Amino acid sequence: MEKETRIPVVSYLRPDSQVTIPDRHLGLRTVLEGSRTGLYTKLGVSASDTIDLTRIEQLAQTSQDLPVTNPGKSTERSSRVTRSVRVGVAYDPAFCFYYSDNCTLLKEAGGSWSGFLP
Repeated sequence: MEKETRIPVVSYLRPDSQVTIPDRHLGLRTVLEGSRTGLYTKLGVSASDTIDLTRIEQLAQTSQDLPVTNPGKSTERSSRVTRSVRVGVAYDPAFCFYYSDNCTLLKEAGGSWSGFLP
């Protein structure tokens, strides 16, 4: 990989049939659907064998800063906002994944959210 791309390889995971996330008709099973402690322990052991954290840290410390841009994000709140909005968010095994950026944007706009069990 390094020879073809000239990008340093600092980690990989070996194929392991015991380290799989079971799927179902509509996608992967979620973290709330049963204990996965054994899976995460096996992933941790596998990762610790093949991830070069020292090399990753060296690369991070010697890399150039990247410009941070987000043209779609406004730093000013709209003057039309007259009251805070509170949003109810369903949270159970069927509704357990949300992008944290959405919650952050809601907070930045002056709103808040509260989880509930459907």
